[in-house]
Amino acid sequence: MARLDDVRAAIRAQDQAWEAGATRIGETYESGRFHGLGFAPKGRELGGGRGKLSQQSFAFQGAAPPRYVDWRDVNGDDWITSVRDQGQCGSCVSFATCAVLESRTKIRLADPHHTVQLSVAHLFFCGAGDSGCEDGWQIGSALKRCRDTGVGKEDDFRYKPRNARCKEIDPVVRVERWRRISKNDERKQALYQRGPVIGAMVVYSDILWYRGGVYRPTTTETIGLHAIAVIGYDDEKGCWLVKNSWGAAWGEGGFARIGYGTCGVDAQFEFYDPQVMFVG
Repeated sequence: MARLDDVRAAIRAQDQAWEAGATRIGETYESGRFHGLGFAPKGRELGGGRGKLSQQSFAFQGAAPPRYVDWRDVNGDDWITSVRDQGQCGSCVSFATCAVLESRTKIRLADPHHTVQLSVAHLFFCGAGDSGCEDGWQIGSALKRCRDTGVGKEDDFRYKPRNARCKEIDPVVRVERWRRISKNDERKQALYQRGPVIGAMVVYSDILWYRGGVYRPTTTETIGLHAIAVIGYDDEKGCWLVKNSWGAAWGEGGFARIGYGTCGVDAQFEFYDPQVMFVG
């Protein structure tokens, strides 16, 4: 795995525009802990995203999206919930899904101050199974559970970064349907018109040391795949704005700017655009 000193040297040598520094995930990964590389590719997503209620024609109306969108500041309000830390468990799909559904609930209610924290444990361990920390999950399968069962409150089933048995609780948010988006102009329209979306990325070893700036890999060493919440974009800087689940001490307070055309965010993986139903 890339060492911090080597990453800093590569950033200087390649004249990159991001900063590397000490992070907990970078320091613990060398012990063999994956701390969040739980997006498990299966060739196709079992039961996810292909049903009648899950997919529909995708067309946006109106003007082209602006050159900058950041749901941390739309009309002077922050529609993003706090950054969380999945710990040493491959639960990133559930963290990214819950992060997007929390923001989409605020947007659906037109209330940026609405308090909602969804139970990652409810979604993950009742959907992916009690060995999910090792196995990971798929985004479409997570959304299928959100459609068929829903997600309850964090207070009713608290997350701990280790395998747990399912505990069914009352749902507070469900997904009615979702779209899978591959074209970049439609990705931006979805972010602009509807809110944060679920995405995924290839994890290069140097990103474990990311502390700020527009990230572009300095190495070809990959260590896994990872699900993320995409909360906006910046055409001037050429990057996607991402909410991660590696804690607030990583990146820019737990957020990152991922350069266009890197990590497979806008080439290898689709964006998932869910339509939420507020239950209670």
